[in-house]
Amino acid sequence: TAPPEEPPRTQEIKLTDRHRWRAYWVCVGVAALTILDLSKVNVALPSIEKAFGAGSTELQLVVSGYILSFGLALVPFGRLGDQRSRKTLFVLGLGLFTLASALCALAPTVEVLLAARLLQGVAAGIQMPQVMGTIQQLFVGKERGRAFGLFGATIGIATAFGPTLGGVLVAVGDWRWIFWINVPLCLIVLAGVI
Repeated sequence: TAPPEEPPRTQEIKLTDRHRWRAYWVCVGVAALTILDLSKVNVALPSIEKAFGAGSTELQLVVSGYILSFGLALVPFGRLGDQRSRKTLFVLGLGLFTLASALCALAPTVEVLLAARLLQGVAAGIQMPQVMGTIQQLFVGKERGRAFGLFGATIGIATAFGPTLGGVLVAVGDWRWIFWINVPLCLIVLAGVI
């Protein structure tokens, strides 16, 4: 007979009831940050165009490149998280997202910005399935329904709030602030997770 399959390492995560909701809100906050980065960049496109003399195709790629790389990374990294360790991939994705955000903020050309946005999309695609899988693992029954309901509401608010936040950051500083703001927020989360 074949040896019994080992449970995925991700099932080794043990949290008390008290810590489950805290872990949940950390995960949801990071997911909201990745969605905010999608919607707040749209407002900065005129400033990016002016800064780099970018054409409409390049500007569209700054937005759609993030979406494309995000979508392509979701399934393989979701599967990898199920098989290995969600926490490890969550930390990897968040670290990569932090680095990519800094690269976006420092981009000297639109080509560098585009490459950094592609990397940022991959990072978001690494972390998002870990968030969904962790919520699935932490809650059962009606509590799971409540958790996913709050998750959906938070993502909806982040999507709606993104352009407003982007507009404020561009008005106060310039388009680079849209990416710089991610760095301290991600580092705070990383410090709490590691």
